[in-house]
Order: sequence, then structure tokens, then C-alpha cells
Amino acid sequence: VMGNNIKNSNANTNAPQDVQKTDKPVVEAFIFSYCPYGLQFEKALMPVYNLLKDKADINIVAIGAMHGEYEKTESLRQLCIQKNYGKDKLWAYLDKFNANTAIGNCRGDDACLSPLLSPIMRSLSIDKGKIESCMASDAENLYAADGAKASSLGISGAPTFVINGAEVQVSRTADAIKTAICNAFTDSSKPAECSQTLSTTPATPSFG
Repeated sequence: VMGNNIKNSNANTNAPQDVQKTDKPVVEAFIFSYCPYGLQFEKALMPVYNLLKDKADINIVAIGAMHGEYEKTESLRQLCIQKNYGKDKLWAYLDKFNANTAIGNCRGDDACLSPLLSPIMRSLSIDKGKIESCMASDAENLYAADGAKASSLGISGAPTFVINGAEVQVSRTADAIKTAICNAFTDSSKPAECSQTLSTTPATPSFG
């Protein structure tokens, strides 16, 4: 396992040779939900998810809370959105959550956050009550399972990018991430979408 600091700025960085090639690569981005560089990685991964979601198994994994208890609370919320509504809805939520500078400025304060999160959920037809019920019940087990997955791979820093169980150093651009995932398909299963070029500009860190 390589180091946790993903600083490589080479947009053409490919998955290393130790990534096993499979017909449907399992892709995991280990993220702190409020980490500026985690948000940056999610923004770069989003167009890749939309391009390859039917061909690769692409996942966000909650690694814990580094910035405060509110970071865990947000991870529980995101886990519950995925559990109740599926991955497409989670990514639609992340698209709006990550773009909202005001959310970052709340620093987890409920009185500040609720008026910002409620309209996002309404716009996506997410039942806030259902999510809050899940957060009070199922979410802790989901969160613990994500943490256990990180521990089993020796991952303590984020964002950390893993393909088929192997840690991959990649720059935070959509095209570099796409290339790394595409290199993990067996030759016979590599989808036509891999020939598409995505953005080679790094996503912006933090909210906004």
C-alpha cells in the first residue's frame, strides 16, 4: 500500500501495474465528508461516475471524522441517502452539497445547515424524515462498516483512491481518474466510454 498523500499532478498518471484487471472494477474513494480535498476528489469523480456507473462499481467510502462531529453527521446523512435512494441520488445530492459555499461556512451548526440542506433534499425528492430516521438507526452500522473497510486496507488518510483493492495515486482531474479506472478493465470488457476525454483541469478544493 502506497502513502496516503495523493499529490501527483501528472494528468496522465495511470493505474499502477499491481491493480488487478477485472470485468467490472470496484472503485472506492475514501473521503472525509467536509475535507476540502475530499470534496475536490468527489467533484473530479462525479463526471466519471456518470460516464462509467453502469460498467464499474464506483463508491464513496466514509473514512471517519477529522474536522469535527458534524463531519460524521454528514457522512451518516450521505450513507442514508444512498441506502434509501441509491447511488445516483447520492451523487445528485453531492453535486448540490459540494457546490454550496454556505454549507461549508456553517461548520455543522444545525440552525445554519437545516435551511440549506432542506431545499436540496426537496429538489431531489428525498424525504428528510426518512433520512433522519435512518441516521438514528441504521446509519451507525453502515458508518462502522466503511471504517472497518478503511482499516482493513490500512487507510488512514483521505482522499484515498482504491481500485480492485489496490491504492492508486492519481491527480484530481476527471480524465486522470477515468483513465485509472479504464486501465483496470480486462481488455475484452473495456467499455467504449473509455475513449471519451473528460476534463483535464483539477477540480477546485473545498465547497463552491
